[in-house]
Amino acid sequence: MSPPGYQGRPSASIPLNSNRLVCAAEGPRHTSSGGYAGAFLSSSYVDDVFSIDKFCERTFIKFLSVSPERVVFELKGVDAAIPNALRRILISEVPTIAIETVQIWQNTGVVQDEVLAHRLGLIPFVVDPTALNYRQPNQEFTDENALRVSLHVKCTEQSLGPHQTSLPVYARDIKWEPMSPSQKEAFAANPPRAVHPDILITKLRPGQEIELKAYLEKGVGKTHAKWSPVCTAVYRLEPEIVFKEPIQGEEASDLCSLCPMGVFDVEDTTGEAYARYPRNCTTCRACIERFPNGIELRKIKDHFIFSIESTGSVPAPLLFKMAIEILKEKALTFRQIIDVKLASGI
Repeated sequence: MSPPGYQGRPSASIPLNSNRLVCAAEGPRHTSSGGYAGAFLSSSYVDDVFSIDKFCERTFIKFLSVSPERVVFELKGVDAAIPNALRRILISEVPTIAIETVQIWQNTGVVQDEVLAHRLGLIPFVVDPTALNYRQPNQEFTDENALRVSLHVKCTEQSLGPHQTSLPVYARDIKWEPMSPSQKEAFAANPPRAVHPDILITKLRPGQEIELKAYLEKGVGKTHAKWSPVCTAVYRLEPEIVFKEPIQGEEASDLCSLCPMGVFDVEDTTGEAYARYPRNCTTCRACIERFPNGIELRKIKDHFIFSIESTGSVPAPLLFKMAIEILKEKALTFRQIIDVKLASGI
C-alpha cells in the first residue's frame, strides 16, 4: 500500500519504459520489469498498488489458433513471471504416460539392450494420464499403475521384399496387453498406442530377433524428459512498431522490400508506410538500421504470445488447462503456508 497521505500523479504519468522494451540498433533497452507494488514510490510517479479487481480487469486470454497438436494464445496484463511459470509447468510438471521398465527376452539385433530400452522410452503414447496412478518405488505392477506392451519381431528371408536387405521395426509393432479384464474394458474405446506409428525403432537382418515386454508408467518431465508432454512451450512479447516520422514515397517502398517478414505496407491514399502485420516481426532490426530516426521498435512487457506444441500424448488444449490447474494448486498451497505462519506468529 502507499504510505498515508501519499499523493501520486495519475498512472498515465508512469514512464513509458515501465511497460515497453525498446529494441535499439545496439541492443534492447529497459528490459527490467517494474510491475510490482511500490515500484515508483521513490520517484514522483504514482505507486501502482496491486488490486485483485484491477488485475482481473486488465488480464485476459485470447486464443488465436487451436488444434489437438498446437495452441497459440494471447496473455495480456500479467508480469513475465506468470507465463514463465506456465511454461515451466508444461515442460516439467504436467504428467504423461511413457515406457519406464523394459524386460528384454531376446535381442540379437545391432542395437544393444540399453539403447533399445532408451529408444522405446522416448516414444510418446496416446494415453489419458488420469487413467493411471503413480507407481511408488518397489511397488508391483498392477492394472492401476501400469500398462503392459509387447514387441516381438523376427526377420527372415521370407519377410524381406525385393531388394530389401533389412526389416525395419516400427512403433506400430508394439502391441498392448491388458493386465486385467477391468483394464481391457477401461481402454477398449481408445487402446494405448504410439502417437506416431511410423517411428523407426531399429532394423533387423535375417535371423535376428527382438522379443520384449515393457511397462508404461505415469511420470513428469522433471523426473525424465520422456514424460514431458510438449515439444515446445514458448512465449514472446507482443511487438509494437512506432513511426517517429512519416516514411513516404520511394523510402516507403524500400522499407516494405527491406523487411523479410512482410510486416510493412504502404497506404494507398497517403503513400505512407505503416505496420500492417506487426506480429510477424522477428526483431531482425533491419528497419531500424535503415531508418534509425524514423522507426522505433518496441515490445510490450505485459502482452505475451504463447505457443504450446504437444507431443501428441495429450491434446494441446488439455495441456493448457492442466497447467493452469497445477499453477492454481501451487498458489493455494502457498497461501496455506502463509496462513499457518501468520497464525503461529512467525
